[in-house]
Amino acid sequence: MMKARIVATTAAVVIGGLMAPVGPMITAAMAAPAGSNATEAVDTTVSASTLAADLVGAGVSVSNVQYTGAPDAKGTFAFADPTTVGMNGGIVLSSGNANEVVGPNTMDWNSTSWNLLGNDLLSGLSTYPTYDASMLSFDFVPTTNQVSFQYAFASDEYPEWVNTVFNDVFAFWVTDANGSTTNCATVRQTAGDPASPQVPVAINNINDSNPVQSPPPASMRPDLFRPNYVGSSTINLEMDGITKVLTCQAPVTPGALNHMSLAISDSSDGIYDSNVFIKASSLVSDAKPVADIGLDASSHAAPVAVSASVEGRDPNGAALNYSINWGDGVTTSPTSLANDTTVVNHTYQYAGNYAATLTVSNGTNSGTSCDEISLGGIADPNGIKANESCDVAGTGIAAGLVAATGSNPPVATGTPTGSDGTPPVTYEQAPSGSWGPGVDVHPTSVTSPDGSSFTMTAAANAKPYPTVQWQVSTDGGETYEDVPGATNAVNGADHVATSTFTATASSLLDGAKYQAVFTNPYGQDVTDPGTVTIGPAAVVLSVASSGSGPAAAKALAKTGSMATPTVGQASVLSVTVLSGKSGKVVVLQGGKKVTSFSVVAGSGSQTYKWNATGGKALTAVFTPTGSKKSFSSPLSVLVVAPSATSISITPPSKTVVNKSNSIKLKVSGSIGSKPVFTGGSLSVVIDDVVVASLAPNASGSATYKWTPSTIGAHTVDVTWSGTTTSLASNASRGINVVAK
Repeated sequence: MMKARIVATTAAVVIGGLMAPVGPMITAAMAAPAGSNATEAVDTTVSASTLAADLVGAGVSVSNVQYTGAPDAKGTFAFADPTTVGMNGGIVLSSGNANEVVGPNTMDWNSTSWNLLGNDLLSGLSTYPTYDASMLSFDFVPTTNQVSFQYAFASDEYPEWVNTVFNDVFAFWVTDANGSTTNCATVRQTAGDPASPQVPVAINNINDSNPVQSPPPASMRPDLFRPNYVGSSTINLEMDGITKVLTCQAPVTPGALNHMSLAISDSSDGIYDSNVFIKASSLVSDAKPVADIGLDASSHAAPVAVSASVEGRDPNGAALNYSINWGDGVTTSPTSLANDTTVVNHTYQYAGNYAATLTVSNGTNSGTSCDEISLGGIADPNGIKANESCDVAGTGIAAGLVAATGSNPPVATGTPTGSDGTPPVTYEQAPSGSWGPGVDVHPTSVTSPDGSSFTMTAAANAKPYPTVQWQVSTDGGETYEDVPGATNAVNGADHVATSTFTATASSLLDGAKYQAVFTNPYGQDVTDPGTVTIGPAAVVLSVASSGSGPAAAKALAKTGSMATPTVGQASVLSVTVLSGKSGKVVVLQGGKKVTSFSVVAGSGSQTYKWNATGGKALTAVFTPTGSKKSFSSPLSVLVVAPSATSISITPPSKTVVNKSNSIKLKVSGSIGSKPVFTGGSLSVVIDDVVVASLAPNASGSATYKWTPSTIGAHTVDVTWSGTTTSLASNASRGINVVAK
């Protein structure tokens, strides 16, 4: 199901609705709760000077530090696991609340709208209006003619809003002492193509397509993207996707005052947040060439061919050679890197975790970059499994080998299901074309109302297909026991077996952990556990309509079908209650009761007709029978698609020179029960000269008094600015001015 564009304050009651692009329409900063864990910390109380100081490394000194944006949209971060964002710590800039980046990813949207302006330069890069910009700026003095630093971009716009107007974007502008500015937050649009243009790092430029569009658009630089979608999340981060670590390199004037601005914003509305992480102490000025590598594989089951996008840039334009240590004992010989980029292919023969390290050199100085890939599939017949990490090894297979024990030799070892202390089991040697299980999808932690059902999903590839056994732990993961009968699996393409586990939530299961164990004759693999949290009753609201609005509008009914009501259009609001208790639901719109109904234990539903109006706040209140406690939804702004408009220009029957003439203007639209013109303006241009900006009345009418100074033909152009509930439009009319 596609994410609706919602702004909410809590997950106690979930409201799903239809949202079209807005910015200032949202009047409060309302954030969804993100993950929480003891290994990740964000501090948004630090000063701008502290942020800049955290960035500085060798060869750079900074001064005149300034920050603009919401106070909680910037901060420092410290993550115990460097693989989460590709670095242990640094600074984070956000288009929402930087505190909300902490994993795990338990929901597929996260939003804080600060109701702040965007940035004109970022709007130019995104090609759409921007909102909630945050920017850190400072002067700096470098010691050489280049600066560089490392960063990663993450967002909750992935994947549903890829290839849409919601193209969240950021930029790193570096201005040298001569006033020349470079945005170094760019990547080559097509990997390895020297003729391909550099494009901004943004949602639409780095992704692995959009599964809800039909047909799905082409992926853009998937070699630089790490998905983290709810249901298959493997990164301990709240965001739904993140780039691999990228490198900014920009020319500067050594020994002189240069300037840098780091900025990020939402595009087309102020929700579904994006963040950029910048590595601590990585802002350096030296003579080393910069390297970037990104691995892209067609599958994750060995043997598999992978392609590596290679980028190398020398600060002085010197010729570069490159080599790649693939992490499996193979290293390419030094090769000329013509045009600074290429694509290199390699085949990994066996399962394992590999770190591929790129080295680029100008003969005197060199730079490195590393990327990782984890493969299931055929095991090494010698019983050796690579287990490398860019942050641990990354310099060759010798640093990351794990030797299995057993006879003849075994392919893998494992602990029996149940973890009852029995000795490790030994699996058979896999023949050619067969392999032991490798987990592809781990179960995701869920919050479920008491008495309602919850579902977890896991998947693994193996040949032959594996069996599966779900296990549960009620002691925090110390021990696991088999769940009787939880052994279902559906065998699909590419030898992937998918298993879905469903159970009924109860207070006895609060905090329970579930894992899936996949086994075949050649090995065993166990998923990471998913945790069940038993929450209060939940109410789900969704909106559907019979019409459709602009393709750019984001909307989703509970059924999963697209629906975008226009202003004044009749719609249907569906209310569904998930609870283990009976009770009553009251639905309020703008603080007034619009419907109520009773529900029985388990679930209940009701619908009512609703005339779509922008900015109406809805809330639902569920009160269990016999209880004094009610469960209320947060207020959520449902914003519908704006109305199309047209403009009429009516001059007087005779327009006389050197006399005041009234030109009547009117903007019209399908406005429903409310005017759509408040807050907009009519711009009047006569003969290519802007002469007035008028605010129409409630009915869309305005009058311009014109005193022409010359007779003959004149052209009047009028443009309507649009509002949150009306689209912009323009009209033109010729007027002939006479002597009298």
